Amino acid sequence: MKKKVVVLGSTGSVGCNVCKVLKFHSDKFEVKTLGANVNYRMLFHQASELNVRDVIVVHNDFYDQAQKEVPANINIHGGEEALVEAVC
Repeated sequence: MKKKVVVLGSTGSVGCNVCKVLKFHSDKFEVKTLGANVNYRMLFHQASELNVRDVIVVHNDFYDQAQKEVPANINIHGGEEALVEAVC
């Protein structure tokens, strides 16, 4: 059985490395949600690589812009409340 994982801050330096490890061990982990503050384009790329359907963009201005560019197979959520919900 795969362990389910949520990666908050996935576009930062540590988060990018975590995503690389998770991709390498995709037989052991299922990434449920990725979150970033502002870098939504990288977030979408990571979601595509890791087959993640749910992403969170915390910063409201970037969330508004990201909604206009979100790929069809990704569900986008915004704000700090979405972070709390993802962790719970």
